[in-house]
Amino acid sequence: MTARIIFAITAASTYLLLFLFFIFMNKPSIASWMFLFSPIVILWMAYMIIKFGKYSGVELKPGEEWGYEDKRKEDLGMF
Repeated sequence: MTARIIFAITAASTYLLLFLFFIFMNKPSIASWMFLFSPIVILWMAYMIIKFGKYSGVELKPGEEWGYEDKRKEDLGMF
């Protein structure tokens, strides 16, 4: 993972922990504003992961469909 992705995940997680902290400390006005902006934080984190993330899985061959990478086709028993 790149530093940008780690920062985005850390920032969104910290935002969530702060939100929970303000709820626990009975600060509804701050928690309400944070709740309003939480979709923006999550969308920003998802955007950063999609834009800067690196796919490390196996590329599909022509005619193949998506499946489980950790299982062999023979072990699934459905084909």
